[in-house]
Amino acid sequence: MHLLAHPRIQEGRPVNFQILGKIDIPKLYKHITPERHRQILIVTNEALVREVLFATSKRAGRHIGTSLCIVDLKGFG
Repeated sequence: MHLLAHPRIQEGRPVNFQILGKIDIPKLYKHITPERHRQILIVTNEALVREVLFATSKRAGRHIGTSLCIVDLKGFG
């Protein structure tokens, strides 16, 4: 199945790709704390609701309250 041809995506929902297996957590935590990382994840998810879904709804001319999240865990350990 071709992802962009899926009926739900054609309804105008935004697609969020997360490639978690590419994150080098030990290297990341040399630069930020685990708490700061959690804060960034929370702010990012809040922005999805506050900004992305709002803009998507405005562009579609109707309310869009959901998104599709695709998580790639290849290499995640």
